[in-house]
Amino acid sequence: MISLLYIDDEQDLLDLCKLYLERERGFSVDLARSAQEGLEKIQANAYDAVVSDYQMPDMDGIELLRRVRAEIGNLPFIIFTGKGREEIAMAAIDNGVNSYLHKNGDAKVQFDELAQKIRQAVRQYQAEEKMQMMKFSIDHAAEGILWIAPEGTITYVNDAAATLLDTPHDQLLGMNLQVFWPGIRGVPENFSEFWEKIQKKDFLTFDAQYTRADGNTIPVEILANYFEFEKKPYAFTTLRYVSAGTEKSGSVQAVPVQPAVTEDFVRSRPGDLPGPEPRQKTSGIKYRALVEEINDWVWEVDTGGRITFSNGRAMDILGYRPVEITGRVIYDLMPEEKRSDFSLFLSDNEIKKNPFLSLEFSLLHKDGRDVILDVHGAPILNERGEVQGFRGVGRDITGMKKVQVSLQEKSEELDRFFTTALDLLCIMDRDGYFRRLNPAWESLTGYRLDELVGKQSLDLVHPDDLVSTRETIKNLFSEGQVTGFVNRYQIADGTYRWLEWRSSVYGPGHIYSSARDITDRMRAEEAQVLANKKLNLLSDITRHDIRNQLTVFSGYLTLLREQETEPPASMYIQKLLDTTKTITAHIEFTKLYQNLGMASPDWQEVGNVFFKACSQIDLHKVQINMDVKHLEIYSDPLLERTFYNLIDNAMRYGERVTTLSVSATETEEGLTLVISDDGIGILPTDKERIFNRGFGKNTGLGLFLAREILSITGITIHETGEYQHGARFELSVPKGVYRYA
Repeated sequence: MISLLYIDDEQDLLDLCKLYLERERGFSVDLARSAQEGLEKIQANAYDAVVSDYQMPDMDGIELLRRVRAEIGNLPFIIFTGKGREEIAMAAIDNGVNSYLHKNGDAKVQFDELAQKIRQAVRQYQAEEKMQMMKFSIDHAAEGILWIAPEGTITYVNDAAATLLDTPHDQLLGMNLQVFWPGIRGVPENFSEFWEKIQKKDFLTFDAQYTRADGNTIPVEILANYFEFEKKPYAFTTLRYVSAGTEKSGSVQAVPVQPAVTEDFVRSRPGDLPGPEPRQKTSGIKYRALVEEINDWVWEVDTGGRITFSNGRAMDILGYRPVEITGRVIYDLMPEEKRSDFSLFLSDNEIKKNPFLSLEFSLLHKDGRDVILDVHGAPILNERGEVQGFRGVGRDITGMKKVQVSLQEKSEELDRFFTTALDLLCIMDRDGYFRRLNPAWESLTGYRLDELVGKQSLDLVHPDDLVSTRETIKNLFSEGQVTGFVNRYQIADGTYRWLEWRSSVYGPGHIYSSARDITDRMRAEEAQVLANKKLNLLSDITRHDIRNQLTVFSGYLTLLREQETEPPASMYIQKLLDTTKTITAHIEFTKLYQNLGMASPDWQEVGNVFFKACSQIDLHKVQINMDVKHLEIYSDPLLERTFYNLIDNAMRYGERVTTLSVSATETEEGLTLVISDDGIGILPTDKERIFNRGFGKNTGLGLFLAREILSITGITIHETGEYQHGARFELSVPKGVYRYA
């Protein structure tokens, strides 16, 4: 039985989902009407999986997912939503969602798919739990466990093996078991013989003696199993300390032992079987293998400059195989004009016996081109402290030097370009400090260039644009270029100008930017942009709500079709009727607001608009007080609907309203328009929530859209009343948006 919690703010969808899933064998569905309620239930109960809507009033599904991942862990979590935008799906994936399912009108199909995704997520989660338990058991097993590759590299080691071998766990990973082979008696003479035997017999056991680093010798039973993972062979090897009195296995016994780790387990935890890593230095051992792995040229020369050793990177960097240059004098590989300098350098270091760091030398590639190396090295000293030669590492920096030359050329071009450009041009470092600006900045901002150079560019950005500007800079460094970004910059007189930016990252973290003043264009477009935003928002909201209701309609219709002769049919029919009424209400609501933002704002007389709104509601027992004579505000034509929503809410939820009042007071910032009643008022915890979409007992959109309508012309609204003493809505009207006729 799968224990499931389904979270959605629409009760009809909750009921329908529970009905469908519990008809399927193997589901027990608990319900929650909000994300907060769901989180509390998750914290208090043990569920096998969670299904959540995305758009909910108190907390959206992504934030709930984040909370669950942070507080609960990897509990299977599925987003089941009517929102189909790509950015929501990407955010869900980034936060670890198991699956993302889009609601549609066909209830049976979508709930069948939901059931399948839940089962799949639960199976995967349970399998991962088992794997983690198995991994923990192996990591902390009493016996030492090693995974060994054919060449002897240790690719996995548990705690017990590290303790028995007297070597730190992290140091063992990537080391070669042959390092320890001389200290083990009772095994084949060399590792290659051991590997040949295990390949032939699949498993071997040895009674061995191991001499630890502290000089103590301990008895050890070694059991090795031949095993292949992804067509690569390994020896799965266990080590067991045999104390006095412990029964031992005989020498090379045919006792089949199954590996404690299955291939499926290894495949699910590939990070636990790392490939060879850089090996730790061990006294007295020369790690030629490490020298061959690094990407730089490793070399040794005698005091005469003759090359005595070269690793294989010489082929990549210089075009020579090591055998071709070993024995040659290094001067032969240098441009003729550089040979005497290098000879003097070696002679000087032979006397001083000092290491040398980050020196640039030019060598000739086999094809004749110059290769510039960044060289680090030191003299080789004998037992008497005499210099016998030099060894070092050379890194090819030819490409980097070319980039430096290119940067210099670009810098010269910028010098010429800066003096003539009409747009604002600047160079900033990666922290946002101005390093260079062109004269156009003085003309626009009123600042002198010496005042701007060294100044943090973000200090001039409008506070409301700081977050988006920082995010754009972050994206700039990840993507390399940003075009069309717009923000506001403060100029010397304290006002702000709108700038449109085009920026690129170039060189060592510098930002090259051009900006254009678009203040006039922004002012002309601002009202239209805001209006379109509100219109799009309304369309999105309406589609979401109607889609959910149609899902409910489809679901119950399906149930009715399946049970048309059974007694519950009448209940389903009523559900269909109720759902149809809800859909109709949403459509009517949309009709009321279909012109939002379509008509330009206009001056409207507050007293007349408020009176018209009152005339649409039964207020015969309510006293109306108006103190707004001759006051006009510049607002969207739907201002009357805004007032209607405030009055309607007062009559629906005020419980004892006998007086409605509207008044206005001028302030330093503008004008405060107050609409109040003497009803029960608003709970302190709900003063902002009442403006959230979906809050409330009716459509949940009235006050949400009231705030949106007012904001088209910069008017804000807040509830400031005292609970039990009436509701009080304050509309803050900026200067220039009101007047007295």
